[in-house]
Amino acid sequence: MPIPNWLEETEILQVESFGFDFEDLRQNPDELADYLAMMHLAAIDELSESLAEVAWKPWSKKRGEYNKERVVDELVDVLHFVGNIAVALEISDDEVKESYQNKMRINRERMATNYTQRGF
Repeated sequence: MPIPNWLEETEILQVESFGFDFEDLRQNPDELADYLAMMHLAAIDELSESLAEVAWKPWSKKRGEYNKERVVDELVDVLHFVGNIAVALEISDDEVKESYQNKMRINRERMATNYTQRGF
């Protein structure tokens, strides 16, 4: 978790800074769907912006170089939009923490047992 009470703080930011009303949003399925789509697209865009700060292309003479400060800034932007999605869907910090820890346990088990993709 990036910060303690990440989602709680995200909701406070949206309400206090932008006057956003998540309860009202949840009452209108079309608006909720539009909001979720916009937040997903914004997160994807910010993730792409973070990749633009890395010389990842095989033909790049500077392959592997990156602008760490800019990558961090873009990844924080990703987290803001992901947080907005979670808040809109009433996902709590505790739910994310529990799910994250469970997934880490699963991933450790997979690595310990030489897990491969299904069917391969």
